[in-house]
Amino acid sequence: MMRIHNRASTRPHCNKWRLTSADQSDGFVLTELIIAISLSLVAIAAATVIYSVAIKSWNGTASLVDVQREGSLAVEQMVRRIRPGSSVTANASGESLSVFFAAASGDSMIACFYLDGQHCLRNIDGGTITDRVDSLRFDISGQHTVNIDIWIRDNAGTAAHTADDNAVLYSSSAVCRN
Repeated sequence: MMRIHNRASTRPHCNKWRLTSADQSDGFVLTELIIAISLSLVAIAAATVIYSVAIKSWNGTASLVDVQREGSLAVEQMVRRIRPGSSVTANASGESLSVFFAAASGDSMIACFYLDGQHCLRNIDGGTITDRVDSLRFDISGQHTVNIDIWIRDNAGTAAHTADDNAVLYSSSAVCRN
């Protein structure tokens, strides 16, 4: 790039306007500064986007791990209570399960699991096993085998935007051993 500089000449016959090359100048041209600032802003914007995506990914992964842990604990707790029983019954919708133990005086209920209206899985005492149940289904084979299907969901999004919610289906079988 060529620039025109006004340099005073000591000789009267010399032209006082001379062309010099850009590498001989003492500073930056406005165009160079604008380009440098623009490139810096693009680099900062790219770093911000990468950071934002990484944070969203981290939160989504942490939420999914939490849902998996909660679902695993819920199924494990139900299976532990079903195994010592001698028979099981489920209601018509399959959202409630009763576990009985045969005794000389008659069958006694040792466990009950049901889904309430607030997405909570509750036990015989009304205690909450998990409060993230999207759906629950108990299927009984014979009188001793129970198939459990439970959808556990987190509520990472809002009611209007549920696309970022995580849901995990747990399927397990338990057999009464008495």
